[in-house]
Order: sequence, then C-alpha cells, then structure tokens
Amino acid sequence: MDTVQARLNYLFDLSGMSNYEISRHTLISEATLGRIRSEKPYKPQNATIMNAAVYLGVDFGWLKLGQGDPPKAIALNSVQSQFEDADKQEQTVPIKPLLKRANAKDKGDYHPEDGERYIRRTNEYVVVEEGNYRLKVKKVDQKAFAGYLAGWADPQYIESLPFTIVTVKEFHSGEYRSFEVSGDSMDYEGKRAIEDGDHVIGRRIEQDLWSSKLHIKQWREWVIVHDEGIVVKHIVKHDVENGIITCRSYNEDKIAYPDFDLHLDDVYELYNVVKVEKNR
Repeated sequence: MDTVQARLNYLFDLSGMSNYEISRHTLISEATLGRIRSEKPYKPQNATIMNAAVYLGVDFGWLKLGQGDPPKAIALNSVQSQFEDADKQEQTVPIKPLLKRANAKDKGDYHPEDGERYIRRTNEYVVVEEGNYRLKVKKVDQKAFAGYLAGWADPQYIESLPFTIVTVKEFHSGEYRSFEVSGDSMDYEGKRAIEDGDHVIGRRIEQDLWSSKLHIKQWREWVIVHDEGIVVKHIVKHDVENGIITCRSYNEDKIAYPDFDLHLDDVYELYNVVKVEKNR
C-alpha cells in the first residue's frame, strides 16, 4: 500500500460498506469515492483524507503518509446519525402569525431564546419577524485558529465551538461559520476593507465542487483553511485543470502582501464570504 489511494481502498474494503454507505458516514461524495476506487491513479485532497481518518477512526499519519501498521478494523465515528437526529428535529416554522410585541420598536430587544425556531441540519434560525431572522453560527476567534486546524473535521470539536448570532433576511441552505480576521492584509482605503478583529461569515463550499470553476466573480472574498493556517483572501484565479487558486490581499503594499498560489490539495475547507461584521 504505497499510495494514499491504495490505503483508502484498503480501508473501504475493511469497512465492508458500499460507496453510498461510506458517503453517508464520512461526507466524502460518491463521485470522489468512484475516483478513489478506480484503477486510474488518483491523488485525494487533504480534506478527503482527514474525513476518512476521523469518521472511520484510523490514524491520519498512517492514512496520509503510510506511517505505522495498517488498522485491522475501523472504529466508526459516523456523521450519519448526527444528520438523522437533525432531520428528526427539522420542522417548518409558521411565519404567520408572528410573535407580537406591544410596541414594534421593541423588536431590537429580541434574544435568541425568543421567537419560533427553524432547525435544518446544522443551521438554527430564530424568527424575529417575517424577512428578519437570526442565524446561529459557530465562531472561530483568532486564539482558536491552531485548534481549528487540528479539529475542523471532528464533529465533537465543532460542537464545542462558541456561537454568534447573525441577522439574515431569508432561510439559507449550506453550512456557515464565523471567522475572526487577523492582521491587516485585507485592509485598505476602500469600502471592501476587512480589518483586524472583524468577523467574516462564510458559507462552506463542499469539496466536490472544487473540481469545477469556483464562483470567484460572484464572491470576491473567501476564507481558506489550509495546512499552514486560516486566511481571508480575494481569489482572483482558479486553475481548474491543475487545482490551483491565486490569492490576493487588498492591502496595497504588494512587497509585504504579494499574490500567491495555493494548491487545493493543501486546502481543508473553503468558505465564500457572505457578510462582514465590523469590529466596533
């Protein structure tokens, strides 16, 4: 088992599960599983390797680098049961009639525990009024960056993160996360400036979609979680064939903040930024 692909296939055979079952348990898409299972050489991305290691309960060092002895059994740490539990909770909240307060001016005094709730998978909403909802989002502060790099694929770690409340105008699909901005690489004299201490709210882009052209014209700013850190950047180019993104800082000091390329094999997560909350 000289390659990651071979070790993944060994692991999947050991599990005795179909591609569909593996996908349900690990969040690895069936399309990616098909490429891994193929006889053609395939180099899985780090996110795939990490998901397989975490959810199938094997050592990441062995799976990634071949260090140590191969496992003789898997220790399933399935994400499926979490989704099933969330699905049982999922309900459509009646938007009308809405909660009524004595004075409409009081609506700013609502708290997360007030109002009717709408829960869909990882997203929890609270209705303030029609077209005005509060979304509960897991928050990653600067001091948590190192821990997040180690635990981003661990459901128990994600559950332990603090949360913040974001006001939105509609129910959104997808998984959202809040990241505190560190440094001044995205600061400049312009309306899109993102300053040290600001929080950016991002929607997670599933790994399957990275092999297609990213919507970098629709979404300028991105949170990139990779093997050397967590950065917020403007992605100016996506080389789909070679799996490379070109990242740019808004700061006009290009000696300190030059453009740079990142290979998607070294990226764990991608979030397109949907909202910036300023640090007042």
